[in-house]
Amino acid sequence: MAIHFGTDGWRGVIGADFTFDNLARLGRAIVDTLSDRGDLASIVIGYDTRFMSRQFAYFLGDYLRNFVDTVCLFSQPCPTPVLSFYTRQRKASLGIMVTASHNPFYYNGVKFKMDFGGPPIDDFIERVEKAVPSGLIPYSLVVSQLFNDLSQDCRVEFIHNFDEYIENILKFLDKDLLQKFPGKVLYNAMNGSGQNMMPLLFKKLNMKAGLERCEMNPLFHEEQPEPISHLLQDFAVNVKESNYAMGIATDGDADRIGLFDEKGDFVDLFVITALLYQYLVEVKKLEGGVAYSASLIDIAGRIAGKHGYAAAEVPVGFKHVARKLHEPGYLLAAEESGGIGYGFHIPERDGILTALLLMEMMSYYKQPLSRLVSDFLDEWDKPHYGRIDFYAPSEILQLNFHRLQEKTPEKLGNLSIKKVKEIDGLKWYFKGGWVLMRISQTEPMGRIYVMASSQPEIREILALCRGLLTKK
Repeated sequence: MAIHFGTDGWRGVIGADFTFDNLARLGRAIVDTLSDRGDLASIVIGYDTRFMSRQFAYFLGDYLRNFVDTVCLFSQPCPTPVLSFYTRQRKASLGIMVTASHNPFYYNGVKFKMDFGGPPIDDFIERVEKAVPSGLIPYSLVVSQLFNDLSQDCRVEFIHNFDEYIENILKFLDKDLLQKFPGKVLYNAMNGSGQNMMPLLFKKLNMKAGLERCEMNPLFHEEQPEPISHLLQDFAVNVKESNYAMGIATDGDADRIGLFDEKGDFVDLFVITALLYQYLVEVKKLEGGVAYSASLIDIAGRIAGKHGYAAAEVPVGFKHVARKLHEPGYLLAAEESGGIGYGFHIPERDGILTALLLMEMMSYYKQPLSRLVSDFLDEWDKPHYGRIDFYAPSEILQLNFHRLQEKTPEKLGNLSIKKVKEIDGLKWYFKGGWVLMRISQTEPMGRIYVMASSQPEIREILALCRGLLTKK
């Protein structure tokens, strides 16, 4: 079986694709790739809360300790941004996060983080993929003995807390404002790896907060741990009915967020990005431009232009967004699925820091989140936005996508297609908006994003484009 990394790592169904056999093959490829670079000093390995993530992570540690000077392992589930931070802090050769992020419970996966604390921006992943051996790699495995074997090896170090990460992010926050936050926050970890971190921070900052799904459940209640509106309807009701000032949810590995106002209404990521960017520039007086995925409405870019800063539209996938955080002059970078990274932190999306910055912003403006969003959108002509993700056979999606690439229709319903951009997927522009269609590299899934003049128009465009991609 080929091990293929998409825009955000390698993922596979546990027991079918994601197995100890394939992890051993991947481990061999990691060793060979790092060896070619002359860098086998140390590796940091973290894991999320899903089924067998700890065992898979410790297996990788057990395999890799035979080839590198030091393996650093977390002793508890950690958010991906924490793994990324410690990779940089330890000056490690590589960070490995065992997670399938927002995917269903029956998936697991691996993300790579480099010594600078973010996803690879060179050809590292391509080199690893090419180095994966075609056959099986011999290994020994007694799952129940993994922890004992690792803990007795002087080449293995365990990381038992998140203190260094917490100390670092608190430097970027106004603790006085956070402690004066008006009302209470409802936080939902979606049974992911934010479940230990966020309650710890609420306690440290003396903030009032309610908690949901902050307990271990490796099956995520058989729900997808993705902080999007239709997966958090009960949470939205609880925010409204229990009079919370806002609701924040993080995904399976806590690098992405979902935000709800006090009425239980979902706040789109393009709004969060623009509001946060405006707050950082105009209130906290930080300098720099903004980068955003092609699937986001560009309000943040227009704010950057108003202040004389750079704005960049990039392909979907945080590895593309993160590249801009390596360039001088970029303050914030965001993708449509809830991930935001900061030039003053690590070049990595961080749902924990984003959540706290949103609370700080709310405390500063001293008004309900719904009014803050409404007034902000009034200023920018109230754009409407929508997206769908849907499963379909890969061969059908690919065939239809290539047909549309070869020949663009003149119209989409009653809308004339004025311009086509292939920065990432297919982006068709029409009067008053656009639609972006993409095919997942790792799953049999299509993704469609729309900006249009009204929600009814968005629903119509989403249905039309889904039909085009699933046509038999």
